[in-house]
Amino acid sequence: MFEGEEMPEMKLFGRETIEAYISEGGFICLKQDSPLGEDPSIVMMLPTDIPQVVKWLQQLAGEFKS
Repeated sequence: MFEGEEMPEMKLFGRETIEAYISEGGFICLKQDSPLGEDPSIVMMLPTDIPQVVKWLQQLAGEFKS
């Protein structure tokens, strides 16, 4: 991406909305809205943690398919 260029909106719809974004503090965040109207759940990760988290998610997805 080029400086000043905005990132595309990253949201999954069809259930409670899941949104991915970069916080002002430089964390990569996943936010999921609550179906009951409560505060959303937010998971904050350091960019260096992402490769490991992706591996875990891929392992879990593979187990789900089995």
